Amino acid sequence: MNPRNTPKQLENPDFKKLKESCLEYIQEIANSGYIKDDDLDHYIFEDALEAIYGKDIWDFINYEEDIKE
Repeated sequence: MNPRNTPKQLENPDFKKLKESCLEYIQEIANSGYIKDDDLDHYIFEDALEAIYGKDIWDFINYEEDIKE
């Protein structure tokens, strides 16, 4: 993916990993009453971006940071 081009959504997104992360989140609340892993909501967000745009989305997101270094 060319990081300078705005990414396009995948025609056939794969929601498997996102669904698993959401299930883990709900099960943790059901079992504990709260979320023990403070980063779990962040992982769900990452899984959502990857499901919709593909794993190369991080090339686009991190591009500005990479050129600053």
